[in-house]
Amino acid sequence: LVDNRTTQGKFLMLYGEPGEGKTSLAAQFPKTFFITTSGEQGIFLLKQRKVVDSSIPVVVLDELFPHNNIPDGGGHPGWIKCLETVRRFRDENHGFQTLVVDSTSGLQDLCFQHCASMQYAGDMDGEPFNGWARGYTKAAESYWSSELLPLLLGIVAKGLNVVLIAHSTYRQVENPSGPDYNRFQPALGKQIWEFTKKDLHGLFYLGREVMVSIDAKTKKKNTIGDRRFIGVSPSTYYVAKTWCTENDELEVGSSAAETWKNLRVALGM
Repeated sequence: LVDNRTTQGKFLMLYGEPGEGKTSLAAQFPKTFFITTSGEQGIFLLKQRKVVDSSIPVVVLDELFPHNNIPDGGGHPGWIKCLETVRRFRDENHGFQTLVVDSTSGLQDLCFQHCASMQYAGDMDGEPFNGWARGYTKAAESYWSSELLPLLLGIVAKGLNVVLIAHSTYRQVENPSGPDYNRFQPALGKQIWEFTKKDLHGLFYLGREVMVSIDAKTKKKNTIGDRRFIGVSPSTYYVAKTWCTENDELEVGSSAAETWKNLRVALGM
């Protein structure tokens, strides 16, 4: 039997606060193709400012329905369009090497509305969808895990890359040996996050450490600088994961291209 795992691409997620450079870094990957959710303007602004290649193709997904106007049946056209685009990226000869989804946090909302349309008569407010979070769990199981993830993993299996971009949030971690603490993680629903994280080759947190001085007399705090970094290994401060490097953090360069050089070496690309 032939082991083809060495031909696989990378399945990665970049997450962090707005403005930390997630989209500009993702655009540095080889021969990128973007899928964006409605309202995500990052790639278009970067193109206008000539920070990234203006020829990068972008597919924009349909916006969310008003919460009280989700159709009964038919699903969400944005979710359907995403699956069709991902399937074509997997199956067709196109010359691109990296599929970027910006943002995964926005895409999960399309998934929820798609599930509500298909299985709950378009009602996300009623007990059938909200009771015991049944609708959110069903969306994760029936659509995210059963439809989307297999397509993305099929792309990776062909030697191409998938980069998911997500917003960040923080969750309280129960600490049995001391005070509980907050830790940053991608802003994704519990079930969707559980399904996604197990398949990722790398989960990278784009963060910023702010340096503060305290006046000895007034006790007033002043910001004196900051240090930007990419967290690639887990810590008490943020969730991260890598199969590609032994480093805990990578330095953010003076440009997206310079940061990409650091990340590319760590990824062995």
